Amino acid sequence: MGKTGRFEFIDNIRTVLTIGVILHHTALTYGATYGWYYYESTDNTFINTIFAIFLEANRGYFMGFFFFIAGYFTPGTLDRKGPCSFIIDRLLRLGIPWFLFSFLVRPSIIYIMNVNTLGIKYSFTENILQMKNVAPGPMWFLETLLVFSVGYMLWNLLLPDSDSKKKETGKIPGDLSIMTAGLLIMFLTFVVRTFYPVGSRFLHFQLGNFPQYITLFAGGIVAYRLKWPLIIAADRGLKWIAAAVILLLLLTVAMLANSDVARPGTAFAGGFAWQSLLLSAWESFYCISMVMGLLFLFGNWFNHQGKLARALSADAYAVYIVHTPLIVFLSYAMNDITLNPLLKFMLVSLTGVPLCFLVSHYLLKKIPRSSKIL
Repeated sequence: MGKTGRFEFIDNIRTVLTIGVILHHTALTYGATYGWYYYESTDNTFINTIFAIFLEANRGYFMGFFFFIAGYFTPGTLDRKGPCSFIIDRLLRLGIPWFLFSFLVRPSIIYIMNVNTLGIKYSFTENILQMKNVAPGPMWFLETLLVFSVGYMLWNLLLPDSDSKKKETGKIPGDLSIMTAGLLIMFLTFVVRTFYPVGSRFLHFQLGNFPQYITLFAGGIVAYRLKWPLIIAADRGLKWIAAAVILLLLLTVAMLANSDVARPGTAFAGGFAWQSLLLSAWESFYCISMVMGLLFLFGNWFNHQGKLARALSADAYAVYIVHTPLIVFLSYAMNDITLNPLLKFMLVSLTGVPLCFLVSHYLLKKIPRSSKIL
C-alpha cells in the first residue's frame, strides 16, 4: 500500500486504463467503420491494419482488467455499507450516469453529428422526447457492472456463509492455476462465440467477450476475500511481461499477414472453427498476461502517487463518463486538418486526453452533489 493506506498502484492502473479507453475510441475514428459516432476512415490497408492491431491489443485485455479491479473492491464496499446502502450507492454511481448517457447524451451526439453530416428531418426535441437513438454506448460497462454487483449481493444474501468459508491464503495463486483460469476463459469464449461472434450483440451486449469479464470480476472478488497481495514478485512478473510481449508480436505478425484476423464477419470472429478457437486462446492468455504483467510493473515501481497522479486517479471515473462527447466533437472540429491518419490520431489524442481530465476536474465534478456519483 501507499502512504495513504490505499493500493495506489491500483489507482494508477485505473488511470492508465482510462486513458487507454480514450485512445481506443479515438482510434475508432480513424481506423474503423463501426462501433463509434464519427469516422474519418482511410483506404490505406497498412494504416488500417496498424489501427486494427492497436484496437485488438486494447480490446483483448483492458475492459477485463477494469472488471477485475471492480470485483476486487466490491466485497469490501458491500461489507462496509450493507445490502441496502450498497444497492443505493451502485444505483447512484452506476445507474445515473448510465441513464443520462443513454437517454440524453448519446441521442444528442447522434442528432448533432447527423445534422452536420447527413441532415435529418426531426427536431432535437423529438429526438429526446421520442427516445430516438437511445442506447448506453460506452456506458454498457456501468450497466454490466451494476448487474454483476447486484448478482454478487444476491449471492451473499442467499448464501451468507459462502465467503466466510474461504480460507485466507495471503498469496496469489501459482502460474499453473492462473494458466488454468486462462484455459477456462478460452473454452467459454469459444463456446459463446459459436453463437455470438465478435461484433454481434444480444440486446446491446457483445456476449462473446463476457466469459472474460465474468471470470475476471469473480477473480477480483476471490482476490479480495483470500487477501491476495496483488504485487507480483519479479521472477514471476517478468515471465508474464515476456508472455504478453510475445503474444502481442504474434498478433502483429498475424494481422499484417492476414487482415481478417479479429475482423467481424470472418471465421476468426466466431462460429465452430479453428480460427475462432485460435483467437479465443490468444485473447484469453494475452489478457491474463497483461493483468499479471501490469500488476507486477505498477505494484513494484508505481505504488506511489504525487499530487498530479492522485488528482488524475480521483478524476478517472468522471473522465470515463464524459470522454465520449468530448472526443467525438474534438475529432469533428479537426476534420479540416489534412494529416496522415496516424498523425491525426496522435494530435487528437494529445489534445483530447488532457481535455477530458480538465473538463472532468474543473466542470463535471463542480456540479452540486456530483460527489455522490463521481
